[in-house]
Amino acid sequence: MAPPARFPAARTMRRLLVLGALLGALIGLFAGLLLDRSTVSSESQIVFSVGTGINGSADAAATENQYLGNRMTTYAELTQSDRVLGPAARQLGTTVDALRPLVTASATSGNTTLTLATRSADPEAAAAATRAVDGSLISTITAIETSPGLAPPIVGAVTSPPTVPAAPFTPPLGLAVAAGAVAGLVVALLAAAARATGLPQRATRAVLRWVFSTPAGAEPPRPPRPLGPPRPSSPPGPPAPVVPGTLSVPEQVRADSASDTGPSSAASTPTVGASG
Repeated sequence: MAPPARFPAARTMRRLLVLGALLGALIGLFAGLLLDRSTVSSESQIVFSVGTGINGSADAAATENQYLGNRMTTYAELTQSDRVLGPAARQLGTTVDALRPLVTASATSGNTTLTLATRSADPEAAAAATRAVDGSLISTITAIETSPGLAPPIVGAVTSPPTVPAAPFTPPLGLAVAAGAVAGLVVALLAAAARATGLPQRATRAVLRWVFSTPAGAEPPRPPRPLGPPRPSSPPGPPAPVVPGTLSVPEQVRADSASDTGPSSAASTPTVGASG
């Protein structure tokens, strides 16, 4: 009798390797496409202050600063408007709908600093978009807050200009596919070898025994009581035999009653013959 084979058949091995390579290549392609779509962000900071064209008294300056602090949240929301994004989109050669989801702005009420960020797959394009939105926002706020014939009451200045972020690492798509295929081949080979040695089966049985085993010192589970119709009761047995020379219970009761009443009743009954 030939000894059992230690590895799967050659045809099964080839199928496993081909399947592993295909799955790995698909995973590498998907990962390469995701990395190719990754974006970077370029940030800038704009500080708004009270202009010099208003009343220079201390009370007026305090009132304007309080007004400005309360307006910062509105200024941040203004970055999503067409009035701000329209000029920036025309400068960048794109559309407002394409630029809007890439722009974010944050500001805290009471703080006069606004942080603006723009995302793009190209670091240079991200920095250029942030500069365009910064200029459009400052111009729009100045036009909104300034009354005709007066100096701008609110002045915005970019204190932290946008910088060019580092480009993300994006491997070539072909390299990602090849790496995925090689990784799939290695995984398939390991899986075939583990199956041939029976290691997964033994590990599964060991885990099942450990999960369903009874702890030391614990009472083993009792088998369930079989289901079925109730058992019939046993018929009554034969009466106990009477020993000769003894009386049964009724006869003994009557005998005891006669012995208790016999002598007194005989003494009290007169004899007819004697009285005559």
